[in-house]
Amino acid sequence: HPEYGAWMIEATPSRPYSGYAADLCRVERNMRLRRKRLLSQLAEDEICPTLVNFAHFGVGEFCWPAAAAAAEEGDPWPPGTPVSHSATVPDGAINPHPRFKALTANIRARRGGENVIARPPRFFDRETPADAPAHIEGLDAMAYGMGCCCLQVTFQARDASEARYVYDQLAALAPVMLALTAA
Repeated sequence: HPEYGAWMIEATPSRPYSGYAADLCRVERNMRLRRKRLLSQLAEDEICPTLVNFAHFGVGEFCWPAAAAAAEEGDPWPPGTPVSHSATVPDGAINPHPRFKALTANIRARRGGENVIARPPRFFDRETPADAPAHIEGLDAMAYGMGCCCLQVTFQARDASEARYVYDQLAALAPVMLALTAA
């Protein structure tokens, strides 16, 4: 299934899991099967790394194919056209399905034509220059958020009260999971 980033793939189980423990045994087997199907479609010189985001995202010419190749493939918005208006992420990084570029254009329109601007805090370690700014600058595209890969889980609750309870429990776990996975 298509996802926002042209490099992303959504894989879903053929049927939803239930609340029974037996379904826990199906999860890993199902994920292995989906990965096997994905790998079977790759050329011999291609790989499919499992990453939250890839290194140097937004730096230089980091995506492929080039604008000419995308135009030849019938992409109605090949890279270089003004959908995202990003200084760092070309439109070619957005999935060519019209819904994703329309989503980007609509969000920009609701913001009065302005790009999204993300300024996450910088993680400082011994390799970070002492004069580095406290926040990362230049993240001016939706792809910096919507282009991150993740494991997405959907829960079904009996009613709104149970849904709020589950949400509150997961909200407390989210920072722990981020720290454990270094995501």
